[in-house]
Amino acid sequence: MKHLKYIEVTLFLLFVDIATKLLVLQSPFKEFFNPKINTGALFGLGQNQNLFFILVSIVFILYILSIFDREIRLHVPFAFILAGALGNLLDRMIYNGVIDFIDLKFWPVFNLADVFIVGGIIWALIIVLKKETKRKK
Repeated sequence: MKHLKYIEVTLFLLFVDIATKLLVLQSPFKEFFNPKINTGALFGLGQNQNLFFILVSIVFILYILSIFDREIRLHVPFAFILAGALGNLLDRMIYNGVIDFIDLKFWPVFNLADVFIVGGIIWALIIVLKKETKRKK
C-alpha cells in the first residue's frame, strides 16, 4: 500500500500512452499523424530486432523495480520511466514494434512513452545531481 500512489501514476501514464496510440491508429486524420511501427530503438537504431528489445525492456523494468525501495527520492521519475517502458513493451508484444506518431520534422518520430522515459531519466538525473552537489558543499 505504501507505493499505491506511484502505481497509480504509472498506470495513469500508461493509460495515456495507450490511449493516444489507439486514437492515432484509428484517427480519420492518419495522414496528419502518420503513425509508424518502429521495429528499432532510439533514433531507429537496430531495426527488426524486436525480440532483443523485448528482452532488454523486461530486464530494464525488473531493474527499476528492484531498486525502487532504495531510491525513495526517485519514485515519481521512476513511475514515468516505468510507464514509458511498459507502453513500448506492450507495443512490441502486440504490434511487433513501437507505434511512433509525433513528428517534429527535425527529430526522429517518437511517442508519449518515449517522452515519459526521457523525461523520467532527466528528472532522476537532476534529483541525483542536486543531492550530490549539496553533499559536496
